[in-house]
Amino acid sequence: MRLGLTTFFLSLLTSSLISRADDWSKYYTIEPVKVPETVDAQLGGLTTLPDGRLAATFETGEVSIYNPNTKTWKLFAQGLQCPLGLLGEEDGSILVMQWTELTRLTDTDGDGVADLYRTVFNNFGVSGNYHEFAYGPARDKEGNLYVSLNVASNNGPIGKNIRGPFTPIGVSREILTRLGEEEIKAKYKNDAGRMYSRVAYRGCVIKITPDGKSEPFAYGFRSPDGIGVDDQNRLWATDNQGDWRGTSPLYHVEEGKFYGHPASLVWKKDWDGRNPLDISVEELESMRTPAAGLFPHGELANSPTEPISTIDPSLFGLPKGELLIGEMNQPTLIRFLPEEVDGTLQGTMIPFLFTTDLGIGNHRLTFTEDGSLWIGKTHLGWAGAEGLARVKWKGDQTFLADKVQLLENGFEIHFNHPLGEEMPTLAVSRHTYLYHKDYGSPKIDLKDVSIDNVEISGDRRTIRLTLPEIEPRHLYTIELGGAADSKGNPLMGKILRYNVVKNIPGAKDSAGEVSAVVPEGFTDLLAKGDLSDWYAGNKNKWTLKNGVVSRGTEKTGSLLTKRKYKHFELRFDWRISEGGNSGVIYRAQKGRGIEYQVLDDERHVRGKEPLSSSAALYDIIPPAADKPYNPAGEWNSGRIVSNGNHIEHWLNGMKVLEIEIGSNEWDEAFRKSKYSKIENYAGEASSIQFQDHGADVSYRNILIREF
Repeated sequence: MRLGLTTFFLSLLTSSLISRADDWSKYYTIEPVKVPETVDAQLGGLTTLPDGRLAATFETGEVSIYNPNTKTWKLFAQGLQCPLGLLGEEDGSILVMQWTELTRLTDTDGDGVADLYRTVFNNFGVSGNYHEFAYGPARDKEGNLYVSLNVASNNGPIGKNIRGPFTPIGVSREILTRLGEEEIKAKYKNDAGRMYSRVAYRGCVIKITPDGKSEPFAYGFRSPDGIGVDDQNRLWATDNQGDWRGTSPLYHVEEGKFYGHPASLVWKKDWDGRNPLDISVEELESMRTPAAGLFPHGELANSPTEPISTIDPSLFGLPKGELLIGEMNQPTLIRFLPEEVDGTLQGTMIPFLFTTDLGIGNHRLTFTEDGSLWIGKTHLGWAGAEGLARVKWKGDQTFLADKVQLLENGFEIHFNHPLGEEMPTLAVSRHTYLYHKDYGSPKIDLKDVSIDNVEISGDRRTIRLTLPEIEPRHLYTIELGGAADSKGNPLMGKILRYNVVKNIPGAKDSAGEVSAVVPEGFTDLLAKGDLSDWYAGNKNKWTLKNGVVSRGTEKTGSLLTKRKYKHFELRFDWRISEGGNSGVIYRAQKGRGIEYQVLDDERHVRGKEPLSSSAALYDIIPPAADKPYNPAGEWNSGRIVSNGNHIEHWLNGMKVLEIEIGSNEWDEAFRKSKYSKIENYAGEASSIQFQDHGADVSYRNILIREF
């Protein structure tokens, strides 16, 4: 999170130049708001209360209420520990996320001061490490609350007294308590991990239901300082560049998914006991959910913070449906324009209010009903600032890019005003980042991209760029130098950064096909680009195109490997049509074997039955009830482990069932199944069969390794 002085001053110089070229002061006023003299002026949390007043938390532990009409502050609560987020409730209570708990503050006697401090949630570990910050809460439309928890840092020790369970996975507890000693630190800090999670749920996003139940909701975070729910009830979180973070990301957070930092994997219910530091990058990559957006480090953001939804454009001048995100180290906010592609959210980052007038330390954001944006600033000993700022729109419409859409072979950029007669100077480049345990990453595979064609719509509100190809898992930077509207107003935000997680279905990458990342020891069963190693159904109508093998809409018979397997690990992606049914069958006799069920759980008549739902060991063992499932038409990731009598089924990075053939659990379930009369069931090697069950189904990235 720290920023070198050279980089810091360079970023200030850059922002100053941008500020002079694109004068944001024409459109917005930015004014400081005086905070109480008795507090440390760092704002950890900021929110708009139901009555229109503001509530703010300060580093010294106070919660104070600000009335924008009278411009006065009133102390509401004090004595809190490092409060870094808060949320108002309809009854006048305020939820505050402290270092050790989520607390509800209530004024029971109506004197304007909280007299009841009640613990709402504290079911997480505290080790005493200096880096274990806690953020939130955010609330969804169902009333669930979400908080995010930092991992610990090997730059400091843990305490001798901790709260909550301590995982034994990793270096000993005694060593961690002595990481403040130079000799111990030099010897063991790498073994501990740059950032680590040894007490419960560090590195997780936690869900707290309205009835008070809590559980880990998602894994794989490092320092998720910003968490929020948007107008469409989607949960978002930012994270900070560092180990396992090539640059700072923005994540669309979904239940059960893993977001890349391995430390918190030890808290998954089905974790196999391995030290996350011992897992190969290839395996972690196969589990990881990529970021929806990326903040290039040192250019756009170094420490992004809270994401909030934009409001009515008549109040603040920005389109509704975007996210507005804070940033600690650079004098800017960032707009994020989300787009859904093939079931995945990805999109475009655009700088907003990139001006030294804004300053740095932009930590917490909230709107009030008059359209004012309020920004709470902090630093916590790193780069940043202090105080409260108010941003108001003057009413003159800013010239903006209000939509960026990925095409099969390029991008379409839409503007809120017609472009002027003079064409912008266009430039496109792309790059990606290394996913590794090292701190940050340089830009990798950085290339200037040629523009094959440029089209401008008749109303001059849309530019369409045609490129040679689109490379997934790359960040595309589109520069619109000199862009201005028909009245000569400059484009405010001339650099667009679109993170391509997925291509438009049917689009080709530079290799002309969808290619799998093949981990060490695995074989890609579709690597030849044809089906010569397969029996392609009775009518040979299975098709392989761009790395995707599909059954289509006609009955063809199942797709089988020519080679037989018994002890193996199989990884594959699958996509089923609406109401569809398929499966992956292995260790079969005359077509009857163990089946990994592939199904549209939502529409198929048997989708609600656990034994026939997706990822079940069909008719014998059900999958976990909380499995992470993507609906029909979207890709799911499957994994089968068949090692002797040990069987595992995985779905989208989660182990959803595990069973030993011959165990009491297996014998009881098998006796109740339709396979019970088959002798030596699952006892032999066989072809692996991708089932034709009368539905359009597709598979890709079919990888196997044998034990």
